[in-house]
Amino acid sequence: MKTQDNSSMNNKNEIITNSHKFREKLMHAIEYGDIHAIKEYKSTIQKIMDEDSVDLLKRVPSDPIRAYKNFLLSFNTLYGYAAEKGGVSPVQGHYISEKYAIMIEHTNSISQLKNIHNNIMDECVRAVRNARKIEFNTLSQKIANYIELNFSEDISVEKIAKHIHVHPSHL
Repeated sequence: MKTQDNSSMNNKNEIITNSHKFREKLMHAIEYGDIHAIKEYKSTIQKIMDEDSVDLLKRVPSDPIRAYKNFLLSFNTLYGYAAEKGGVSPVQGHYISEKYAIMIEHTNSISQLKNIHNNIMDECVRAVRNARKIEFNTLSQKIANYIELNFSEDISVEKIAKHIHVHPSHL
């Protein structure tokens, strides 16, 4: 009996370890804006959640929707962090994360939460890809991007110039 318990525990430990390795691959794909990897990883995530082999949905035994929300809120934060590491501004990363946190909390079905999960990954990858394009944009595109990301602040020509590394008179 003890051998079976050890075997079961070793198997679960291996599943947990592999899930964490997978999470690192997923974060890397978001950080680098890898659309193809994200598409591939979505089915793996779904399988992990459907099987619940690491007992994520059992953390709130009487409420699997709350458990899924808790999982998704954690990953929402991780995805935003990976996007920021990929070049997305902290402000944009914050607003993406905040938007989805609100959506998660106002959702009451697992199927809708699964859709939100896919949308978070897609939006973070798109944001990284767009941020990486900024490096190659024209001056006017860089200005427009800066204004879009900082619309809620007082913006001056000097601030924009400093951010995009040009002299204010050039703007």
